[in-house]
Amino acid sequence: MYRIFSVLSFLIRQFVLPNPFESFAGQEITLWGTKIIIEPIAANWISGIILFPISYFVAGLFYKREMEMPALGSFLYFAFYCLHTFIIYVFCKLSFSTVPCTIILLVYIAILIFVKQKLKSLRYKSVTF
Repeated sequence: MYRIFSVLSFLIRQFVLPNPFESFAGQEITLWGTKIIIEPIAANWISGIILFPISYFVAGLFYKREMEMPALGSFLYFAFYCLHTFIIYVFCKLSFSTVPCTIILLVYIAILIFVKQKLKSLRYKSVTF
């Protein structure tokens, strides 16, 4: 089951998920006095390199290898990868405006902490009864 879901996850991430940087095609940014034309494909590759460890880490907050359900871990990684891609898409639509992006990021982190604490308290209650 894990292998099947892992392959499906890879195929969906590579060929179905949209490139969140498409709206920046051909635009220029200036970094340290140098103008750079944004290429959506290159930006997507770079973000993929960044999204991999972030999504893996966040999935690891809710899944431990000791659970011996690798399909669940693969699903969580896929779900968080999709969610993080969507967040980047929203950031792009907001042109990476500092205040709205910071608010979105803080709300997302707060939700992660809240859900993690709720799951922890549910697990604790089930063990104590």
